[in-house]
Amino acid sequence: MIIYSKKRIFGYYRCRQHTKFQTNTTNKHKQIMAETDPQNVDQLEPTYMYSQLFKEFILDIDEDDTKSLNNLVSYCRSKSISETELQNFQREYHQKSPIWWYTSSTSLRNMLDQALQSLDMETMTKMAFFIRSLHRQLEQLYNEQSSTHMKPFI
Repeated sequence: MIIYSKKRIFGYYRCRQHTKFQTNTTNKHKQIMAETDPQNVDQLEPTYMYSQLFKEFILDIDEDDTKSLNNLVSYCRSKSISETELQNFQREYHQKSPIWWYTSSTSLRNMLDQALQSLDMETMTKMAFFIRSLHRQLEQLYNEQSSTHMKPFI
């Protein structure tokens, strides 16, 4: 299932997080649009807007990681990823960091990179919990480093 339209993305998100939809999504959509030059909104690539909205959606969704992990492993099986690698991933996922998994698992990295490049919504949705964890870890590392190593410009 590949979602190409903004309407379908909103519909999917509404089903997933009905109570959060009206407040969070509207505010984030307004923020994205406010950050964009109003005169150029019509000239923005639709894929850019969809990817920004999708990113905000997956960062807001609260999912059961165990269930999401099992769903991702099942999906990966259908993509012919090595059973040994999948069993290892499923068994040891919570023992290692998302960055570790991204950098050590060629299959996982390739699947994620390809999905992001082609905007494969099905794969990105299956990997949403991993994308969210990876994003949070990168954000945490950035904040730690910026608070100790970055000096103000002014």
